[in-house]
This record gives sequence, C-alpha cells and structure tokens, in this order.
Amino acid sequence: MRAVLSLGVVVAGVALGAPAAFAQQASAAVGGEGDIIVTAQKREQRLQDVPIAVSVISADELAAANLNNATDLRFIAPSIQFSDSANLRGEGFAIRGVGTNTFADGVEQTVGVAIDQVVLGRSGMGAADLIDVAQVEVLRGPQGMLFGKNASAGLISITTNRPTQDFETRARVSYATENELKLEGMINAPLSDVVALRIAAGRTTRDGYILNVANNQTLNDRDEWGVRATLAIEPSSNFDVTFRADYTNRDQLCCAWTSRAIGAGSPLPFFLGPNVQPSPTNERTNVLGRFYQSAEGYGVSGEVNWTLGGLTLTSVTALRHWEQSDNNDPDLSPLNVLDINLGSNDLESFSQELRLTSPGDGALTWVAGLFYSDQSLDNTSVQAGTLGVALPPGILIGRQVATTVDNTSFAAFGQIDLALSPQLSVIAGVRYTADDVGLVYARTTPTVAAIPWPGLGVLSFRGGTDADNVSWRLGAQYRVSADMMVYATAARGYKGPGVNTLLDQTTPQVSAVAPEIPTSYELGMKSDWMDGRLTVNVAAFKTSFEDFQAEVFDLGVTPITARVRNAGALETTGLEIEVRAEPVDGLTFDANLGWVDATYTDFKNIPCYVGQPVLPLGTARTSPRQCITIAPGVAVTNGDGQRLANAPEFSANFGGAYEWALGDWAFDARASYAWRGDVNFSAAGDPGLRQDGYGLLGASISAGPASEAWRVSLFGRNLTDEDFVTRVIPDLLFAAPGSYAQFTTFESRRIVGVSLQLQFGP
Repeated sequence: MRAVLSLGVVVAGVALGAPAAFAQQASAAVGGEGDIIVTAQKREQRLQDVPIAVSVISADELAAANLNNATDLRFIAPSIQFSDSANLRGEGFAIRGVGTNTFADGVEQTVGVAIDQVVLGRSGMGAADLIDVAQVEVLRGPQGMLFGKNASAGLISITTNRPTQDFETRARVSYATENELKLEGMINAPLSDVVALRIAAGRTTRDGYILNVANNQTLNDRDEWGVRATLAIEPSSNFDVTFRADYTNRDQLCCAWTSRAIGAGSPLPFFLGPNVQPSPTNERTNVLGRFYQSAEGYGVSGEVNWTLGGLTLTSVTALRHWEQSDNNDPDLSPLNVLDINLGSNDLESFSQELRLTSPGDGALTWVAGLFYSDQSLDNTSVQAGTLGVALPPGILIGRQVATTVDNTSFAAFGQIDLALSPQLSVIAGVRYTADDVGLVYARTTPTVAAIPWPGLGVLSFRGGTDADNVSWRLGAQYRVSADMMVYATAARGYKGPGVNTLLDQTTPQVSAVAPEIPTSYELGMKSDWMDGRLTVNVAAFKTSFEDFQAEVFDLGVTPITARVRNAGALETTGLEIEVRAEPVDGLTFDANLGWVDATYTDFKNIPCYVGQPVLPLGTARTSPRQCITIAPGVAVTNGDGQRLANAPEFSANFGGAYEWALGDWAFDARASYAWRGDVNFSAAGDPGLRQDGYGLLGASISAGPASEAWRVSLFGRNLTDEDFVTRVIPDLLFAAPGSYAQFTTFESRRIVGVSLQLQFGP
C-alpha cells in the first residue's frame, strides 16, 4: 500500500506540469448519444451489448424518488430485496430470491456490494447513503467469474462521479414526513490542465417512528453523514490516476422491532401493558433496555489506468476500516431478562486488483487479472440479564464472546470474447480462487455479570477452514440485427467458506460452513425498436446452489439463537422483462417484471417452528413437512420445497415521466408503482412468519429555469399509505406458539416532501 501511494505522489508531481489530456465522457467514447454505459464485464460497454442481466439506476432516478441509500434500491429495481435486522451486521440484500443475512461475523454475504470497483467485506458497509453517485448497476445472477468475492447471487456495483475539467457546484436539500431532512453538496474544480478535484458531502436526519412507552422515546430515527474527496490526474491520453478518500458516520436509536402477535400462554401481554397492542401495524414497544446503533467507516483507494500498445493495465488498491456497535432489548418487555445484548465490530481490509484488458474493437477481446484481499474482523458480543430468574438486585447472569476472524483470498481470472462472424461471438472465462479463514474464539463472564451463563463456562480455542475453487463462464451471443442481440450463458460461481462465531459454542473446535456453489443457466434478449424509442430486454434463468449458506433459528435454546449452516441445495428459476418506451419526445414509460421461483430442494433436519406438532420418537413421517423427534428433546423437520426467505414470486416496477418546456421554464412530472408479492421468512414453513404482498405508489413534479440553475420538486412515496414490514421473526424469549415480532420500516407510511436543487456550472 505504501508503495502504491508513493508511486501516486510521484505521478502527481509529473502530472502537474504535463499537458492537458482529460478523457471524454464514457458515453461519448463508447456509445452514441443516449446509450447507457456499464462496466459489468470490467470494461466500458453499451448496456445493450452485454450478455448479462443488468439493471441500471441513474442518479436522476434516485433523486426523482428522493432516495439516497443503497437499501432503497429494493423499491425501484426488479428482483432485488433487502432484509432489515436488529443491526447492520444482520442486514442483507437478496437477488432473484437468494441472499444471506446473518449475525455470524465469520460468514460473508451472497450478494456483493462494490463501490468504485472496491468490493466491501460486509453487507452493512454498503448500507450507507449514496453521495454524488453517477449510477448503480445491479448485476443479477452469479458474478463469481470476474468479480469473484461475495457475488454468488449477484452484485450491486456503485459508481461515483469522477472529477472533470469544468468548474461546477451543486447543492440539494429536501424536507419530508417525520422531519426527514436530506442535505447534499458537491464542488468540482480543475486544479490545473491535468488535475481536478471533486468533493461531495451529505447528511440525512429523521425522527424516529417507533414509540417506547416506557420512557416516551421514539426509536428508529436516522442520523447519517458522509464526505468523499476524489482527485483525478491525467498527464496524457493513455495514463490516468484517481485517488479517492471517504468517511461515513451513523449514530441512531436503532433498530427496534415490535410485537406482531402473542400466542396463548405467553406472559408478554402482562408486561407490555395496555398502551402496546401487538398487530401487523404495531409501532409501539415497552422496553427499559437501550436501543442504539453507531457505525463509522472510512477508506482510501487508488486507481491507475495505463494504456500501452492498445492494452490497458488497471490497478485498484484499497484500504478500508469499518467499526460498528449496537445494543437491543430482545425480550420486548420492561423486564431485565436480557437488557444488555450488545455487539461490536472492528474491521480492517486491504485489497489489490491488477487487470490487463485488450482493445475493445477486435475480433478477439479479453481481460485477465489477479485479485488479493486480506480482511481482519474483531467482534465482541456481551449478553447479560436475569434470564427471567428471581435474583437479588444488581445481580445479573451473563456471557461475553470475543472473536477474531481473518479472511485471506487470492484469485486469478480471465475471460475472452471471440467473434466467429459479424453476428456470432462466443465467451469463455475461468477463475481460480483460494480462501483461508481463521478464527480465534474466547468466551468469559463479563464484568457486568456476577453469575456465568448456565451450562456455558470459559472456553477458548483457535482454528480455521480453507478452500480453493475453479469457477467458470461459457456463452454465446448472436446479433440478429443491428437492434437485437440474443445470448445464452452457463456459469459456475463461488462463495468462500465461513465459520460460526456462536455465543453458545460447547466444544473447542471450529464450526465451519462449506463454500457455496451456484450453477446458472441464462437465456436473454436485448433489443431496440422504433429507432431506439422502445427497448425490450428479457432474461430467463435457472440457478442451482449447492451448500447454500443459510441462517436458521435454533428454538431449543434461550434466547433463540440464529445459526448458519449449509442447506443441501436450492434452486431459483425465473423470467425478467425490462421495457422502456419513449413514444414522443419528453414522454417515457418503464416497466420491469420479475417472476422468481426460489425454493429449497434439499434442506433436511432443520429446527421445527414453535408450536409445530411433534411426532413421538420412532414415529416415521407420512409427509415431508412433519416435525419428528430424532433424540430426546430434539425435533426436526425438512425445508425441502419451501420458498426462500423474503423471496416474492412476483415483483414489478412501473414508471412514467413527462418533461416539457414553456418559454424559459422546464417542467417534469413522474409517477411510479412498485409491487412485491407475499413472502415467508421461515425455512420450516411457519405460517406466522409471513408478509402479504403490497404495492407502493410514488409521484413527483418539478419546475425550474431551462438553464437548470435551480429546480424545486414536490414528491411523494407510498401515497396510498400501504402497511408492510420488512421481516418477521419468532418471539426471541417468550417463545410461546403463535408469538411473533416484526421489523417495521419508515417506508410503510405516506411520505410527502419538497426538495430544492441549486447548480452552477455546465
């Protein structure tokens, strides 16, 4: 890293005195006016030329909907979902029904997130505000060949704006329901003919929406801010260097969940009191334990591109730090059953990628590269309370687990595209990956507790797991005409092994999770009609996962514990259709439709859900869904045939926009509707862990001078005030049959607001 940064300083010194050579915009260099340019194959290409299912969300689309966080993509992009959690560590994206959201710090996510080509080590790192973003590409399906790490179900690739040689400033402010205030500012300035600097900053604040009746405090507020500086140096037309540095900070009373339903026999109604009524729309709780979440992240990266003899050598070096801490009260009551339930993460990561790319205009094009990453994650978890036992005042039962997970990954990859004729080309790629995961584990009794956790004493050990893998991609694409391309691909992906960092570990050995292996087949068509006024893209897919890394709730312990284990197999099959039409100048329509059938095909011997009828020991099943006893006190069922958690069968997004001018004034009006079908959050098929389908209607209207010096907008989201939740879980402590809790969301209410944008420059 020091060597790379030192080289950058030298390059910068040379660049300050070199002649101007800033590159053209990508759209001008690669495609015609209006073309959408993507980097899904590690080179700039027209979206319509890429044999991959890619959704592109522009900065204008995000601004029009007044959305500025990566988690908001679930409301505007097809086939992508997001599951909220009690903290950033447990959140996660899903694409085509497949995703991993887990508290286990030794297991990485299935959907990767990359910012400016830097892959993030934890999904929570990507759940930050999008500041000065150029566009977001959602790559659907396994991306383990070119992107490799953490992309076995898909990739969210975020590209920020690069400095230009034009002086420009921009500011945007919006105010909406629940005092939601969003501020963003940017300044772009040329420092010389070959050096430019761009600085952007933003902040979002909002009141909480869950009332804690115990202290009249509102929870689940939002307070986040960040800043990014980008320095671009282009001493010649074939050499450029980009340095990036960013910082984000989040501090909020988050993330509280509420009681959804209470089963017979649970004591929870008595403790909740009359001011909290469990229901699917409940936004009240009654707790004395603290809810808070804080996170701080920062990083630096250096990107170098050097073109020589038609070949382009690219180096991307990044160093990132992320730390996070949180506490929640999981018993949903004013009792001190488990008021101390805190976790903290401290992550350091280094990554280096080297790529060599051929020119893009020959019969044979290719890209080859090396990738290395080294990540260290320190975690501390502390749990303390009375556990429902009558104890003297001030005496608590507790446990503390400290872990260090080291993850080292190395990969070599390459892909070729060979044109056999002007219409037909074939694709072949391969990637070799070697992963090594180490774990240091130590459990003690925390200083806040006088009594050790029942049955769990002091325990310490170290160990690890490793794996290597060859993933590949084969395909062909055929240009039917100048305006239509069809393709067929087969790919085998990979997500590396993991380790469980369990609080209730009983043996001094690593509980390892095997690698996750997807095999995918995809048929697609990309087409333009009516001189480009109508675009229709279609993708049909079938992906099978071996050893999918799934989280299940162990209901046999108190509190209920989430564990990660390998599901034998799952399969996701579906069809995606994306349509964009511009029947007349200024009027556009969009429609994105997705049908996804994502089910477990082999997921046996998982914990039964609370209240599920249990067959006696020795009784054989007459149905695969039945819960049987396999040992005294141990009952299991099968998840075979169950839909994956938070995987709707149908999803759709519709939108329309009209832009017009009156004299020196410009106007636009937009409307959108997003539908998500019903989902279940239980591999065991618990009927109580269900969210019905819902639709969200949004609209905006804006006006300003044609010069774009300023623009004012009125906007609305969820205008029909649709109620929904983002996750349903079993009641973690009072585990009576029929007792459930839920994660509500700010977006499950009507949101209206106004925004103002000011701009100076081109």
